Amino acid sequence: MRALVYSLLTATLVAFYGARVCPVIEAASRVHWLIALFLIFAAMWGLRAALLPVLVTSRSGDVQSLRQLGLDLGLFLLAAIASGVYPLLAFGSPEANGVKVFVGAVALGFYFSLELALQRERVVVLDARRRGIDWRLTSPYLPVTRKFGFLAGACVIFTTLIVAAVVIKDVHENFHLAPGADYWAVAMVWVAKDLLFVMACLTGAATLVITSFATNLRLFFGFQSEAMDAVSQGDLRARVPVVTNDEFGLIARRTNSMIAALEQRTSELALAQLAEEKSKLLAGLSASLSKYLSPQIVQSLLTGEKGTDLVTQRKKLTVFFSDIKDFTKTTEDMQPEDLSYLLNSYFTEMSKIALHYGATIDKFIGDAMLMFFGDPGTRGVREDAEACVRMAVAMQRRMKKLQEIWRGQGYNNPFHMRIGVNTGFCNVGNFGSEDRMDYTIIGGEVNLAARLEVQAEPDGILISADTYALVRDIVEAEERPKLTAKGIEREVIPYAITNIYDEGLGSSDLIRKEFKGLRIIADLEQVSAEDKGAILESMEELMARLREKPAAGPE
Repeated sequence: MRALVYSLLTATLVAFYGARVCPVIEAASRVHWLIALFLIFAAMWGLRAALLPVLVTSRSGDVQSLRQLGLDLGLFLLAAIASGVYPLLAFGSPEANGVKVFVGAVALGFYFSLELALQRERVVVLDARRRGIDWRLTSPYLPVTRKFGFLAGACVIFTTLIVAAVVIKDVHENFHLAPGADYWAVAMVWVAKDLLFVMACLTGAATLVITSFATNLRLFFGFQSEAMDAVSQGDLRARVPVVTNDEFGLIARRTNSMIAALEQRTSELALAQLAEEKSKLLAGLSASLSKYLSPQIVQSLLTGEKGTDLVTQRKKLTVFFSDIKDFTKTTEDMQPEDLSYLLNSYFTEMSKIALHYGATIDKFIGDAMLMFFGDPGTRGVREDAEACVRMAVAMQRRMKKLQEIWRGQGYNNPFHMRIGVNTGFCNVGNFGSEDRMDYTIIGGEVNLAARLEVQAEPDGILISADTYALVRDIVEAEERPKLTAKGIEREVIPYAITNIYDEGLGSSDLIRKEFKGLRIIADLEQVSAEDKGAILESMEELMARLREKPAAGPE
C-alpha cells in the first residue's frame, strides 16, 4: 500500500511539475497528461507487486532491503523514462521538456525508493526479532557516513538539475512573453514560485527519508536497550537483530557476541560450580561411606574400579584377625556407657593404625576385627605381609599405652588384645544378594587367621608359617606347637612374634645377612656396652672357624 501511495503521489507531482516547466504540456490537456502519468506509475506498481516476492521477499533478510532498493530504483527509472518519452510522442514537445520530466520523476523516485527500502529494513528487523534470527551478513561493510554521502550527493545533483531546468524555462519563457524593463522582475517571480514548489517537494521527500531512517535508529536502539536490560536481569538469551552492514549492524553483532560469550562463561561457571558441588557431595559421601566401609573399597566404587555385581576373585592375601581376651568376663560388670566408651576408643585407635598401614578393614564383629592386605590394591605379597605384621605390632604397642590410660581413668580390668595373622589364597569380592551385599573375604585361610588369634597369648601376635616365611627378615619369632584348623588339611606351625626390626629398617644400624647355613640379624642400637665385648669375641671365634673349615662342595 505504501508503494502504491508513493507511485500515485509521484504521478501527481510530476504531472504538476511538467505542466509548470514544459510549455507544450501547459498548452495540452492537463487531464490527458495526468491520466497518462497515473497509468504509467500504476503499471509500475503492478510490476513491482509481481517482482517483489521473486526478487526480494524470497531472499534472506540481510539482503532484502538492498535488493528492494535496487528494484524500486529500476522501476522508478523505467517510469521516469516513460514519463519523459510520453510528451514527445503524445504532444510533440521538445526533447528538453521530456528531460525535465524525467529528472523530476527520477528525483522523487530516488527518495521514495530509499524510504521504501528503510521500511523494508524495519519489517525484516521486526520479523527477525519475532523469530529470533541473527542474520549472518555476507555483504561488505558499508559505513553510515558513506550512505549519507551518497544521499547528499544525489540530493545535490537532483536539486541542481531541477533548479536549472526551472530557471532556464522561466527566464527563457518570460523573455519572449514580457520583454522590456520588467523582464527580470517578472522572471524572478516565476523562478521563485517554481523553486518554492520544487524545494517543497524535495524537502518533503528528504524529510520523509530522514524520518524513516530516524525510526529505524530508534528501533535499533530500542532493541539494544532491551537486550542490555535483559542481560542485567540475568536473561542471557537476549539478542539484537542484525540486518544491516553498517555501524549499527556492527554494534549489534558485537553486542550479540558479548552476550554469547557471557552466556558461555556463565554456563562454564555453572558447570564448574555444579562439578564443585558434586565433588563436595562425593567427598562428603565418600567420607560418610568410609565410616561404614573401608576407604579403599569406597574409592574403588566411586572410581568405577569395583562394581556392584556379585563377583569374586581368588587372591593371595594376608589376613588379620583380632579380639579381646575374655571380653564377656571383663565387661560383665561395666555400665553400658563405660563399655561403649572403651570399645569406641579401642576401635578408633586401632582403625587409625590400620588406615596408616593400608589395611582393608573388613568388619567389626563384636569385639573382634577382621582386616586384610592385598585387595583392592596390593604392593606385592611380601610387602603386604610385612605391612600387616608391622600394623599388628603397632596395635599391640598402642594397646599398652591405652591400658595405662584406662587404668588412670579407673578401669581396673583394661582390654588385652590377641592377634592372628595368616597368608594364603582367599575368595574376595561381593557376597550376598542383588539387593544387599558385603565386600568381604571367605575361605579356609580366613578361618586359620581366626584360629591363630584364639591360640595367641593376651597382648601377643601369632602368625602362620606362610606369613613367617615372608616376614622373617623383619621379625624375631618363636615356633609354637602345631595346630589344626577346620578347612585346612595341612598341619599349621604357628610363630609368636617376640620382636620386630621396624625402627631401624633401612638404616645403617640394622644388619641382615642370610646365607645357606648362616643367618645374621644385628640391631646395633640395642647392643649394650656390657654385651659388646662378648659379641666381638663370638664374632672373632666364628670368623676363625669359618677360615679353618673347608667350604662344602656343591650338592
